[in-house]
Amino acid sequence: YTLPFLLFVIIALILNRRNRLRPVFNYIGIGISSAYMLFTFYNKMQVNQVFERSLQRDGITYERFMTSPTIFNNVLWQGVAEGDTAYYQGMYSILDSKPEVLNFTVIPKNHYLIRGHEEDRSIRILRWFSNDYYSILRRPDGQLQFNDLRFGSIGQSFDRPEDFVFHFLLEEKNGVFIARESWERDRDMGAAFSQLWERIKGI
Repeated sequence: YTLPFLLFVIIALILNRRNRLRPVFNYIGIGISSAYMLFTFYNKMQVNQVFERSLQRDGITYERFMTSPTIFNNVLWQGVAEGDTAYYQGMYSILDSKPEVLNFTVIPKNHYLIRGHEEDRSIRILRWFSNDYYSILRRPDGQLQFNDLRFGSIGQSFDRPEDFVFHFLLEEKNGVFIARESWERDRDMGAAFSQLWERIKGI
């Protein structure tokens, strides 16, 4: 939405003030951006229906679910549904041959790992930020990790702690958890974007 709007605004700013094309470029930018937003709203309604039907097909009982487009596009969407003890994450592209989520990845909540610390300041902020769509996992080194599930994974799997796009390490100090953002240096972003592009094209 923002990029085409900014592009045409910049073009309009570059032109001489007396140039009659200035308002034309402004209107074009607003028109393209508004059309993109309307297209996104329409896609979201369609995607929500696809996720609902797919969850019902698999007999998944859930309290709530959310969907959002993946980065830099509104063709490939990811969704996450909250169950009693786990979340169910799936992906769907508008270009898929069938209007369904083929499979859901089960992500255990593991909220019990921070039991008694739910009101720690860092945990409260992270829970608010993630809208309570979060999981906790214990890393191989024993450290706890808070995962914001709204943003999905790097690539298409949740096999490793570093696969989660937004995650925070939890350190216990004086009986209270302190959170710090973590960024894995060994992430292969080129491969991740390649997988994303292939998935956008549909299956």
